[in-house]
Amino acid sequence: MPNFNICKQCGKQLKHYQRKFCCRSCYAQNRIQKRIPKICPTCGKEFFKRNQEFCNIVCSHKNVRRRNPVERFWKKVLKTQTCWIWMGGHNEAGYGTFFRYDKDGNGRFINAHRFSWEICHGTIPFGKQILHKCDNPRCVRPDHLAIGTQSENILDSMAKERFPSCKVKATDIIAIRNDPRSQTKIARDYGTTRSCIQHIKSGRSWRHIK
Repeated sequence: MPNFNICKQCGKQLKHYQRKFCCRSCYAQNRIQKRIPKICPTCGKEFFKRNQEFCNIVCSHKNVRRRNPVERFWKKVLKTQTCWIWMGGHNEAGYGTFFRYDKDGNGRFINAHRFSWEICHGTIPFGKQILHKCDNPRCVRPDHLAIGTQSENILDSMAKERFPSCKVKATDIIAIRNDPRSQTKIARDYGTTRSCIQHIKSGRSWRHIK
């Protein structure tokens, strides 16, 4: 029968309050021996950390820089019959974010749907935006995206009544401009502010509607 009165690591006699090991050093050495060593793919060093592919965060970042960004991108996409959902991180507005490195090794976050467009169509022209036809901010399917301007994006949002600060519909603009009542009463009826009505009447906002 095994002797339970000796240390499992060094074989020394245990005291009455000790159970398996005589000291912390023997306990740590025993745990290290039970671990399966891993080899870091970046630096080649041996390490014993659980649930980690690299020995430290520096090697992890170096490996990410070497990997193809397109392969990294599509690994985080869930393709369904309709939309291709971005499964990575996202910003407060709900749009997916992807961390991309340039040729010099410097990285920055870019919207996932913009990177998807660049993969299929090339560089996005300056001042242009990528719009969602499906109204799903986390969708990165190329045929669900379209290129446009900021004005087109706002008009599309207002037409679909998903613009967060828009309480007035496009069909109400002409009636508001022709309403002879005070701006305060008009704002009360439409559930908005007097300054919003003032901007509509002066043409500062909703300029495209005449």
